[in-house]
Amino acid sequence: MTDFKVDEKVLHHENRCTVVSGPFKVYGDYIGYLVRTDDGRHYIARASLLEKAPTFVKGQRVCAFGSSFGFVESGPYKHRTGPCWLVVDAEGSYSFAPEDYMKSVEEPPAAEESTEVKAGDFIRILRDRACGADVRKGDLLRVISVNNKVIETPGKRDGDKWYFSSPSYEKFSGEVTEYAGVLYELGAEYEDKDGDRWIFYSRDGSFYGREPETGESGRDDSLAYVAKYYGPLKWVQ
Repeated sequence: MTDFKVDEKVLHHENRCTVVSGPFKVYGDYIGYLVRTDDGRHYIARASLLEKAPTFVKGQRVCAFGSSFGFVESGPYKHRTGPCWLVVDAEGSYSFAPEDYMKSVEEPPAAEESTEVKAGDFIRILRDRACGADVRKGDLLRVISVNNKVIETPGKRDGDKWYFSSPSYEKFSGEVTEYAGVLYELGAEYEDKDGDRWIFYSRDGSFYGREPETGESGRDDSLAYVAKYYGPLKWVQ
């Protein structure tokens, strides 16, 4: 049976906890530890059901190899040198980093500037696959939270989250509308799957698309129609 120390991170039925005290006998029956969950709950866990928690978690900001900043994508993986993790940097490049060459980073590097982005704001992605996320240059995303200048947004599937750091995004303050979970900029040009371009605008509370070259006299289609039958739509700079 493994002995754990106070403040050590452990897993209990896959729940991440912190050891508060122990070990001690519980009713003279088994050895247990008092643990605290990340949301502040305390309970006694049987020692035989505890295991050492991984050093890092998915989405955690880390410094790898002493200078490269990025986010944990997955791991740990067994390697002859010890546990290794897949790390993705702000440019979307991946590296396989040994745990001994990684450390958690609470503050962003000094070279990064304040984005002044807060929860509820919108950001525009500045490059394809930014920070390893399934995004394209020009995509708009709504900010869920900001922690040490790391931006958290919804992912493509329910419950998924993406994390971005500067300079992979910029704050967006224009007019936005949403259809089928995708945000669109009003007044901007988008290219459809056939290579044709559209500009979206608001009229009487509804949203429409118009081909730029047709002008005011052109045929208008609803945003929903354009996105459904001509999507996916790509923002044009």
